[in-house]
Amino acid sequence: MTDQDNDFELVRGSGNVFVDLGLPDAEVEQLRAILAAQHAKISAAEKPAEVRSTLQSF
Repeated sequence: MTDQDNDFELVRGSGNVFVDLGLPDAEVEQLRAILAAQHAKISAAEKPAEVRSTLQSF
C-alpha cells in the first residue's frame, strides 16, 4: 500500500443525510423522504393490479 492509497478519511454518517449536510429541519426532511419512498413503493405495488383490471374490461 502506498501513501496515495490513504488520501481519504472515512466518516460515518448519522443515518440522516439532511443532518449530515447541516440542513435546517433535518428531521422533518428525513420524515418526508421516508414517506415519499413508502408512497412510491405502495403505488408501484398497486399498478399491476390496476393495469390488469383495466385490460380485462376491454
